[in-house]
Amino acid sequence: MQKFSEQHTALQISKQIKSRSIVDLRVGNSYSLATARKESSLDVVESLIAQFVLNLSHELNLTHKLSDASIMAISEDVYEVGYFMNIEELAYFFKQLRKGKFGSMYENLNSEKVCTALSKFINERSKYFEEKNIGTHNENRERPGKRVNETTEFRENMKQSLNKLAVEKELKEKEE
Repeated sequence: MQKFSEQHTALQISKQIKSRSIVDLRVGNSYSLATARKESSLDVVESLIAQFVLNLSHELNLTHKLSDASIMAISEDVYEVGYFMNIEELAYFFKQLRKGKFGSMYENLNSEKVCTALSKFINERSKYFEEKNIGTHNENRERPGKRVNETTEFRENMKQSLNKLAVEKELKEKEE
């Protein structure tokens, strides 16, 4: 958990992921929010999420500033919805949110807007990885490996042996 202590703010994490894609982030060796909670505490994780929310609020230059209670409410809700995401994925989400990918945040930021956007992000993320897994699965099915070929050969040999036995049995029955 020291990798994401108070020395590393959300802004620094956001800068680290600047040119990376969601695929790169998923493969990374970062902590998930749930793991970070286990290794430290829920307060630390919610404080990190609050840093992302504060940075977003400052970057969007919202007309209605967020109160501390609003920031903590958004942080709690984001954790509840996206507890399984790793920290870089969360940073990527806030980066996409700032760019307006999930709708615009004109005057204010609230928990409903952020959680709706996070749900969309999670759905897109899930669809992408599901399609990627299905594609990999289909590739493996189309190209049978050595084990599949050995099994097929074994089956063919067994069929031939059984056919020979059946023919021999018929011949013996005819002779009798």
